[in-house]
Amino acid sequence: MKDAYRQSGWRLALAAGLFVTGLAGIVISGTVAQAAEPEATGFPVYKPPLRGTPVARMGGGTRGEGDDAPEVYVLTPEHTGLTSQAQPVLYWYLSRAVKARYEFVLMAEMDYEPLVEAELKTVVSAGIQRIALADFGAELKPGVPYQWSVAVVMDEDQRSGDILASGMIEHLVPPAGIMTRVANASGEARVGQYAGAGLWYDALQSLDELIRSGKNVTRLEQVRASLLEQVGLQNVAVAVGG
Repeated sequence: MKDAYRQSGWRLALAAGLFVTGLAGIVISGTVAQAAEPEATGFPVYKPPLRGTPVARMGGGTRGEGDDAPEVYVLTPEHTGLTSQAQPVLYWYLSRAVKARYEFVLMAEMDYEPLVEAELKTVVSAGIQRIALADFGAELKPGVPYQWSVAVVMDEDQRSGDILASGMIEHLVPPAGIMTRVANASGEARVGQYAGAGLWYDALQSLDELIRSGKNVTRLEQVRASLLEQVGLQNVAVAVGG
């Protein structure tokens, strides 16, 4: 598996410099950014961390050939997304399920070997997919940027045709005031607290848990679509919006 990994599109992508640096001095805020459309509808507003960071999201189109090639998107901002958790849930979108092998790779910016390199065997249908780091026994170290990637391996002998998507995540310990506000909120309000504090992955996970509870699903799917639109994932927002 390791030898195949070294020859795969993952190695080529990383060698091309997809990892970004310069993440020192990250600041998160408990205030909500001004965004007219989400606020007009009462949806939570995502406020990115206060920093200048290069684009860190890759993919969204298809690299494989043929009508069967699906589109793959990681549900991340274009910049490095933040989480308060050592073992968050990651989300990605598949436009159509195909007979292929699905790979997940997670690696720290300064490491050559992946923290996780695994086949995703739970992909059985199109739509939003979940990757729980706890299922792999993986934990993010605070202050370390990680790249996570999903690949659809359409042809084992032609790895250059893999359909790839990747994004960045960083675990940090937020100020106590932010976590107090989160703890005192519930439902959609808690999602808003996470989003307003710049904790993208926490906001998306909290929202997903609400949707999976089966209550107010249509409204919550609209909230999710709004958040995805706010980070430039309009195609996915249209596909999964309530």
